[in-house]
Amino acid sequence: MVKENKKEVGKKSFSKSKKRAGKRKSVAVKSNISKKVNSKKKKKDNTLKIVIGLVAIFLLLVLILIFKPESKANVVNNSGEYRYVPLEQVEVQIVAETILSSEFIQDVPEDDPIALSFYSFDSGGRVWRDSFLIGRGQLLQEGEPSIYLAIDAKYIREMSGSNLCDVVKTANSNGDLGFESSYGKARLLLKYKGMMKYRDCFGF
Repeated sequence: MVKENKKEVGKKSFSKSKKRAGKRKSVAVKSNISKKVNSKKKKKDNTLKIVIGLVAIFLLLVLILIFKPESKANVVNNSGEYRYVPLEQVEVQIVAETILSSEFIQDVPEDDPIALSFYSFDSGGRVWRDSFLIGRGQLLQEGEPSIYLAIDAKYIREMSGSNLCDVVKTANSNGDLGFESSYGKARLLLKYKGMMKYRDCFGF
């Protein structure tokens, strides 16, 4: 009887051990499944983050391209020695009257005046002449222009009445017009949207 009891106890102990081992395997399998699921979720999250990052970079590049300053071959040259010789009083009067008689002056934005400078050349190179700050309907004494134009003073003799735009276009086609702005073309179009019909006049 004692021997039989020992056998039964051994069988029961072995049976319990098998059950425990089975439970451990089940827990291990569940744990592995959970790890695989979590791994897949992490991969999806990482992929989503990468996609979002690439889209953000692309949008940033687009914005930079849209709003970057416009560069042109005939940009106003501010480098080198600065030399200034004023225009003759008659020339100043002709320029002022031509500007004030031009139709576009009424559409110049109040906060974004246009600077029109004149230059000429002598044996020493470029010489800067007078500048005119064009505001809405008037010539300003001070202000911060958003557009800088520079034109050869030889075109003053072609000014008469309200033909400033025609003179500027001629100078531009001959390579005698300088254009400079800290704003890109898209930004300038927004700032000067009320002057779209005069766009060719200012070269942007």
